[in-house]
Amino acid sequence: MSFPSRLLLRLLLNIAFIWLLARYLGTIFLLTGGLPAFLIIGFLLTAIDLLIRPFLGLLTFPIRLFLSLLNVLVLNGLSLGILLFLSKEFPPDILTLTILGGFRNLFLLIALFSLRDTFLRFFVR
Repeated sequence: MSFPSRLLLRLLLNIAFIWLLARYLGTIFLLTGGLPAFLIIGFLLTAIDLLIRPFLGLLTFPIRLFLSLLNVLVLNGLSLGILLFLSKEFPPDILTLTILGGFRNLFLLIALFSLRDTFLRFFVR
């Protein structure tokens, strides 16, 4: 699809989105002015998406990177916690799993589990 076609499609979808908001969520999204208002707001939204949003993405990249890493660490920390919980259900003569050394070592293990997860996602698809 050519760039002008994609631009026109984006504009039409944005206008339809604004119309749906005004039509069905009129108690929280009020737009007056009829069809010209929908066209102007749709055009402005399209222009913002194409011209300003990439710069906003660059500005917020450090925050998004930090939150993505935090999300990965939390997920792997929860996975490690579930692994510890499930391992306690086995009799001690079969297996015991203990994390020693406090919070620093726990964080190191979570980071290593995150690396393992990244490695598995990259090489095992």
